[in-house]
Amino acid sequence: MLYLGLFELGRDDATAAQAVCDELIELAHRYGLPAFLGYAQIIRSWAVGDTAHADAGIQALWSIGCRYCQTYYRAFAGHTLARAGDLAGALARLDDSLSLVEPLAERLHESELYWHKARYLRASGAEASQVRAAAAADSARAGGKCRTEALALMLLTDIELDEALLARYRHRLHILKTQRPELSFF
Repeated sequence: MLYLGLFELGRDDATAAQAVCDELIELAHRYGLPAFLGYAQIIRSWAVGDTAHADAGIQALWSIGCRYCQTYYRAFAGHTLARAGDLAGALARLDDSLSLVEPLAERLHESELYWHKARYLRASGAEASQVRAAAAADSARAGGKCRTEALALMLLTDIELDEALLARYRHRLHILKTQRPELSFF
């Protein structure tokens, strides 16, 4: 059920994510499963646009020593804030998530965190030089995450002013689309 909730979140289907998490929360209470309760609260909070319950879920997980995917789950509150138009709050949440990558040795979602940060910086009107989408592209490429790399490269092609870098980004994007046909919708 937890992975189904994440699946619905990934599809950006808040209604379905909430329904799954409501059931998972009820089961976690019934059977005394605090980790599942915390993770489900975080996803449900994203679904309903409430960061307070996400923070409570994060704190509950942290207090029982559950560090698994903390960088990833903490970022959901940032996405909630971005949807509500609070880009400064969203960026602070992503910085918090990124600050845990090294101490937790958790690089699994690092490229996505950088990509979302670049998007939110761009949306907040930051200068192209501050957006740092290249960090997302580099991290995604190192991790073999072609979709995230392609998304970061698309952002870079929108903001890059240096013609040599722009050509390099377009070339890499072309290679990705050739290797991975499912990326051709970019």
